[in-house]
Amino acid sequence: MYRCRHRTYARHVGCASTDPQIRCGAEPMITLELLQARHSMPEHKRKRGIQAGVFPEAFDQAVAAFILKTVEKMGPPADYLCHKQPLTFVYLNYLAQLFPRAKFIHMLRDGRAAVASSIEFEPSTNQFRRAIHSESLGKWANTDYLKQNPFMRVAHEEIPLLRVLGYSNTSIPPNYRKLPVTLPELA
Repeated sequence: MYRCRHRTYARHVGCASTDPQIRCGAEPMITLELLQARHSMPEHKRKRGIQAGVFPEAFDQAVAAFILKTVEKMGPPADYLCHKQPLTFVYLNYLAQLFPRAKFIHMLRDGRAAVASSIEFEPSTNQFRRAIHSESLGKWANTDYLKQNPFMRVAHEEIPLLRVLGYSNTSIPPNYRKLPVTLPELA
């Protein structure tokens, strides 16, 4: 099973979803809830599971089977499956135990791209909620984050794609209102 860390960018770079051997389906939210439930299980339930002989081995086998079946059923068959659920990354050690032959891809993204990809867009009315967008991006671009991540101060100079998208003339924190409303088509 392949696991891609992020959405659209991962489709093009990490997952190669155009390859017929690889299928990257939608983000299966149920797997995140299952992993959260497994790791936040109350101690008394763990003890009962151990006494019954089902925890952790049988329980973990069931979790692995459920995740695999969910990913398999989310699309047509393929030789390699991609589970794109960014929030499950905190369970990477556990997932590696469940799927020892899996390949895990962790893709780092500019905070602007991560926030932008999480915003819902209503294509029928061409709506875009700039207030939510600015608030989210402003939280990402606070001074503490930038002090801890000096590369972000020069990322727009080092990454050509950011220049193509119009981020090269922004300040730190960026003034997102200065960005072009229509972004260029990328070939």
